[in-house]
Parts: sequence; C-alpha cells; structure tokens
Amino acid sequence: SLLRDDTVARLRICPNCTWLFVDRSRNSSRLWCDMAVCGNRQKASRHYRRRMAANEVRNA
Repeated sequence: SLLRDDTVARLRICPNCTWLFVDRSRNSSRLWCDMAVCGNRQKASRHYRRRMAANEVRNA
C-alpha cells in the first residue's frame, strides 16, 4: 500500500532521525516524523541557538 502513486508522492524523510514517514497533512507541509519527539528537538535546538546568539550580541 505504500507504493501507490498517491502515497509515494507523500513520502518524506525526517531531517532529525532520517526515518521515512507519510505526510498526511492537508497541504503536504509536515516536516518531522513525530512532532512530540523530532519536532520538539528541532524547535528546542533552534530556540537555544537564537538565545545564544542574542546573548552574544548583548555581551559584545
């Protein structure tokens, strides 16, 4: 069932864990295999980098 045309077009690779997942969102914009795990890690990492960059600007 994963090899049907409509499903193959929605297969994505998670940039965090590199697992394959089927993007079943309405506009095919899902980025991570699981928001609770990979999505949270990516968002936390981005937040940490922004905070560190803001601290460097303040301390300079």
